Amino acid sequence: MLEPNLKDGKGGLRDLQTLFWIAKYLYRVEDVDDLVGKKVLLPEEAQRFAKAARPRPCPTWNAASACRVWRH
Repeated sequence: MLEPNLKDGKGGLRDLQTLFWIAKYLYRVEDVDDLVGKKVLLPEEAQRFAKAARPRPCPTWNAASACRVWRH
């Protein structure tokens, strides 16, 4: 069975982490909500960003295998 490429797949968690790392550097923030305070994101956008960054169950998970999700 072919499993999804979670690490390098387009639009994946790594892309979100890269975008946030750039925003942290450019705007000198530590949290997505801080970007709302600096008027970089709207509150709805910050909520969507935070929701997208939360770990999700692996689509191929079953009792025999566990999905590892990298988080920092």
